Order: sequence, then C-alpha cells, then structure tokens
Amino acid sequence: MGVCDFDLELRGVKLPDRESYLGDLSAEQIVEKINRFHERLKREAHLQVAPFAESYFLNLLALYPVSMCSKEMSDPLKLVAALFYFGSQPAKAEPANGEQEIKELFPRNRPSPVHRGYTFEDLALMFDRTRGAIAEAIKQKQEVAEVMLEAATLRCQRQAELAKEPEPALENLTEALTDEEKHALTQQEAEREQKKRTGLPC
Repeated sequence: MGVCDFDLELRGVKLPDRESYLGDLSAEQIVEKINRFHERLKREAHLQVAPFAESYFLNLLALYPVSMCSKEMSDPLKLVAALFYFGSQPAKAEPANGEQEIKELFPRNRPSPVHRGYTFEDLALMFDRTRGAIAEAIKQKQEVAEVMLEAATLRCQRQAELAKEPEPALENLTEALTDEEKHALTQQEAEREQKKRTGLPC
C-alpha cells in the first residue's frame, strides 16, 4: 500500500485496495474532514489511542479519501475497521513453541504494556465515525475479517516452518537447472577437483 505501513500488512493481511478514483471529492472537503478530526481529538484526548490516532486517521484518509469523507461507511472501510478490531485483540493462548504472539495491531505504537485491543470508541476516533457506526461495521464484516486474519496467520506459520527446513541437497537443486546450466556446474566441479589434485589454490 505504500502510504501506510500498517502492521496488518506486515502480518500478511491484504487490506482493500486504495481508492484511485476520487470522483467529485474536493480538496476543501478533505481539509474540512481533517479540521473536524482535530477538533474531535481535543475532546477525546483521554482515549488510549489518542496519542497516535492522528497518524492512523491520516493514513486512512490517504488510502480511502472518498470513503473517509463520505457520510456513510463504504464496504471496504467497514472491512478495514473490522480487521483493526479483531486484529488488535490479545491472543487467547501462548503458542506451543514458546514464541510471543503478536498482541497488538501496531506494535511500534504501544499505549500500555498490556494492550487490551481497540475499543469501539478508539476506532470511532481513528475512523472519525460514531461508536454505533463502528459497531455495526464490525458486526457486518466480522466473519470476513476473522477468515482473513486466520488465513494470514496460517500463511505466516507455514512460511516460518519452511524457513526452518534444511536446505535441499545439491541433487535436488540441479533438477531445476537446464542442460546447459547442469553442464556448466559439472565443468566447475571438475575444475575444482583438478585444482585440488594439482595443489593449486582456488
């Protein structure tokens, strides 16, 4: 996504595509949206998400400007809210291999040592919506979000398992080579053997 370095993406969760068609959205509407957000942030500075809510809001505005400025939440924006909500919930159990599971949505921004997960109020501030709109969005997109998060977790686990597997033997690697590449590899091996026999350095 480029503009936004959300931890969800680092975990392999693909967020909805950024909006490229802006329609009749004007710069004035975007500025008004930002100003309203800052006014709201002053009133809701007590929320745990407040210290870094602005960066999330601006990233969301950069990715989904039409949806963020619209009165109604679009389906992609609802899905992002649900992914934020379920992706931020603390892990229910420690992994069997003893590694620490990711317990925060954005680990670089830690509001407290034990993150309880984003509340509807936190997300309402970040998305500049009402608590009811966020609750309804999460309810509508819960199933899709949970499937996406689970799929990303399984992919990451599989990649970690593959990374731990030993390197394949040379014979297995050469199976994928062309005849010319195999011949060149054989020639190099023969030259190395010849140098060893004659005592010359490689």
